[in-house]
Amino acid sequence: MQIAFFDTKPYDKPSFERLGNEQEMTFKFFETKLNEDTASLAAGCDAVCVFVNDTVNAAVIDKLTMWTCATRSAKSTSSMCRPIRPTPSPNMPWRCF
Repeated sequence: MQIAFFDTKPYDKPSFERLGNEQEMTFKFFETKLNEDTASLAAGCDAVCVFVNDTVNAAVIDKLTMWTCATRSAKSTSSMCRPIRPTPSPNMPWRCF
């Protein structure tokens, strides 16, 4: 599973890369925030991880879906990832760290 990780900070990478190796996931890290103009960066990814200041509105979700990005998660202070909308396919589970 490849995950597009938006609004990445330097301290995010080591822990997520470690977990990714343990869970057979890879990450594409982007320093930019997710919005309608940057959603195309997630093309080809299976999931997206966003921060609270990213824009995750209907237009962004539609664009992510257009590029076969099936799962959206959000970084938060209470947990590492939280689902934004249920996964459309039971064969594509999301994970919360």
